Order: sequence, then C-alpha cells, then structure tokens
Amino acid sequence: MKHVDIFITHNMTSLKARRAAYVYVIYALTSKGDATCSAFGMEQNVTVNRINLYAFCSALAHFTNPAEITVYTDSSVLAGAFNSGNIDKWQKNGFQTARGRPLANADLWRRAAQLIQGHLVSAVLTKQHQYTSWAETELIRKYGCAQ
Repeated sequence: MKHVDIFITHNMTSLKARRAAYVYVIYALTSKGDATCSAFGMEQNVTVNRINLYAFCSALAHFTNPAEITVYTDSSVLAGAFNSGNIDKWQKNGFQTARGRPLANADLWRRAAQLIQGHLVSAVLTKQHQYTSWAETELIRKYGCAQ
C-alpha cells in the first residue's frame, strides 16, 4: 500500500468564523519522484473542526486506490478520530454521542467514513508542518483575511 501525506492549513484565528479558507497539500513519493497536489476551499459559518473536516474530505476525494494516509492537522478532534478509533465508534453509534445526541459535524464524519474505506488513516496533531509557511502565504494571497 502506497504511503501518502495530507497537510491541512486554514486561516482561522478563533474557534468559529463567519468565513474561513483552507488549503491542503497531498504528498506522495512516486516512481518518478516527489509528487504533490493542492487545492483551496472557502466555507461560511464554520468551526475549526469543521474547516479541517472540509479540507480532509476534499483531499480524500482524490484517492482512487487504497493508501496508507497520514493527515497533519491542528484539530485534536480530527486527529483523535483516527488515532483513538473514535470514527469507528461513531459510525457504529450512527454518528451519535454516547448520550444519543447527534455528533457535531455528523454530515462530514459520515462522508469521511465513506471516503476512508480501504485506506489506513493516522493523524499527527500539529500547529506547524512542512507546508505551513507556503500555505499561509497562499491563503493570504488568494483570500486575504477571511474572518
């Protein structure tokens, strides 16, 4: 199984925003060398966890073959979903909390659960990664201040 990294960056400076942008970079080592793919997105009325989920689902949509995926994110919820097996628990519970309430961002968690089928996903919780500087510069260039 090929290893692929997904690096997520967004321009949110608070937990909630009326408007926020994200960029992800997909990195893989191929037989021809390093390969990257990146894309941007803008969302309205989002939380930090939701913007990370939008970026993650958008990146996953590129995958057509099973892969071992490491996602680099500043969302402890996204990282915990894979490193603690929470996504499997949530899926078994119908994307509800242990108290039977709907899980926050259940729509995106359902989409993520579908998109990760056949993949092995782990996460690294980090504020900075190898594409952070580039991504922040590009977000400002493309969107300006989003909040």
